[in-house]
Amino acid sequence: MGLEKHDASHYMKLAYEEMLKSVPDLDIEKKSPLVGAVVVWPDGTTEAAHRCHTRDGHHCEQTLLDDMNPGKSFDDAELYVTLEPCVADARSQDKTSCSERIIDARIRKVYIGMLDPNPRVYRKGQDYLIDHGVSVSLFDAPIAAQIKEANELFIRQFGIKSTEDYRKLNSNILPLLSEHAVAYYCKHAAINTEDGLGHFWDRMLERHVVERRDKEFALTTIGAICFAKDTKSYCDPAVAQLVVTLKSQTILNPTGSHIEIRSPYSGPMVLITEVLEEWAEKHVIKRQDRDGKNTESRYLIHFLVMKEALINAVAHRDYDGTGAYTQFRILDDRISVENPTRLERVSLKNLQDFTAKSNPVNPELVSIFQDIGLMERQNAGMDTLSNSSPRPVFSYDGHILALDILYSDGSYLEFLERRADIKLNEMDRALFEYVREHTKVTRSEIERAFKLKERTANSRLKKLVDIGALVIVKEGSSRTTFYQVR
Repeated sequence: MGLEKHDASHYMKLAYEEMLKSVPDLDIEKKSPLVGAVVVWPDGTTEAAHRCHTRDGHHCEQTLLDDMNPGKSFDDAELYVTLEPCVADARSQDKTSCSERIIDARIRKVYIGMLDPNPRVYRKGQDYLIDHGVSVSLFDAPIAAQIKEANELFIRQFGIKSTEDYRKLNSNILPLLSEHAVAYYCKHAAINTEDGLGHFWDRMLERHVVERRDKEFALTTIGAICFAKDTKSYCDPAVAQLVVTLKSQTILNPTGSHIEIRSPYSGPMVLITEVLEEWAEKHVIKRQDRDGKNTESRYLIHFLVMKEALINAVAHRDYDGTGAYTQFRILDDRISVENPTRLERVSLKNLQDFTAKSNPVNPELVSIFQDIGLMERQNAGMDTLSNSSPRPVFSYDGHILALDILYSDGSYLEFLERRADIKLNEMDRALFEYVREHTKVTRSEIERAFKLKERTANSRLKKLVDIGALVIVKEGSSRTTFYQVR
């Protein structure tokens, strides 16, 4: 019998607590990191290890996988480790890296507390695991912050140490950045700037927004995307574009003229919420006139839903090479956020079911957004989208991932019909509304309510499932099949 399974945050906490038991390496002068790891087998049993747990110099992955469990199967196990696993380039030639050990053990899922600030390891361990078929996620932000705080001295070894370094950053890098973006970040990330930007530069080096190259410093691509005055000059696809296409005499466009607007934004992405507020104020407000004097305004779509959709598109898109812009489209019946990307780390079905787990394409950018509250714990944004009504609809054509947010439940079926290029009849619509009203129903309940034969009920339900209006859910020991609105 296996033990009780817990959610991921429980094991993250166990790994953090194990990390605090770490023992310093005896044979190196530099500050060694505090590292803890917890393995969770499929039956729910766990085991933990910390750095130098069994002997000096042994990383906790080596201790856990080889020293403590020689010959044991790790098939389908999960690993929670507070520091990114090392790679071959960062170890002596006669030593196997932790990333290689994890692959050899056939562990299917790894959670990482913080990326290794050592440039020889940074992101390479994470990418090595992903390239070899391992699912990788980051720890929740609060625990990740505790891990970094405990490892402050280790992290600072790869940061800046002299007044001359600060002077170089202020003279060479600061002019490339938006003054407003820097001030916005410092304010919302609670960075003290009373004595200058020293604490800001420390954070930028920790986040790898700025990196040391020999004796100089350089702005990374992610740094430019977050803070540069003109992001496009550094990274061609780093643009968010507003596209407004509205017919005349509609709820958003009561004028007699068709509206077509394109407005690209190529400024620092830490300010994307301010930009979205400007777009929404101009184009997404429904205005109701009271007595010809007072005007009450409200968003047709909750601002938090629009924000989550756009921020996630900006944070998780592929910025390599060239490509189309991230589009924020305002249309007559919906808002569509379109993101040029490759679905390699998540499936379309998991997105459509709102069960996708976060495997950030750009973890440094995600960290910057989390610093200032644009993104919260992992998958919080997915919860916001899932709980909105009507639920947004994901689609993917092989190049563009689109998230369509309908203005009202009334337009939901019409949108799905257009997307699937089919026409529902009155019975289909009535059946859909019945399922919506009753939350979830079985096929036999549909047969009784609409006096349908089994074959006819199956056919109509299948049509609604195929266009994405309904989803099939199996529950209970008997695997009872229910239908509910997606």
